[in-house]
Amino acid sequence: MVSLKKLDPNDYEGLFRIVVENEPFCEDLTREQLNSKLSLRDGWTVWKNEILIGSITLYDYHWPVNVSLHAVIDREHHSRWLTKSILYEVFKYCFFNLEVRRISSYCFPGVTDSAGLLLSGMGFTIEGTTRQGFMDPSGWYHDVVNFGMLAEECRWIRPKKK
Repeated sequence: MVSLKKLDPNDYEGLFRIVVENEPFCEDLTREQLNSKLSLRDGWTVWKNEILIGSITLYDYHWPVNVSLHAVIDREHHSRWLTKSILYEVFKYCFFNLEVRRISSYCFPGVTDSAGLLLSGMGFTIEGTTRQGFMDPSGWYHDVVNFGMLAEECRWIRPKKK
């Protein structure tokens, strides 16, 4: 069974391995750098049968307009972690608790294509590409595909039709 728990500093150590092993461009990330980033974020850790498998974090919160969403999941659990209840909890929190109009996210073409497929499957719309919008630690530039979802587009929090 997959579940969410609010992001907790006690889980940062477990997340460190997952991030370094599964996030592109993070192989040289230090624990201190990750802890600093996570301390500025809201979100959840993702657990499967009481084993930490990743996180969903929110950052760049600009009320009442936008919040950015990022997820990292251990490769062993890709395609077996995202449930309707998780989608409901995340989107309900963003649109009703944080009261934003939109959620943003991104992927790197040719590097994190699976993230782009996941975002599209969740209902995010491609809003454009920022050409050479990210420079990795080795100095290479990468395009960034930007995704967005407006509150009224979110099928995960709509009331069910009778």
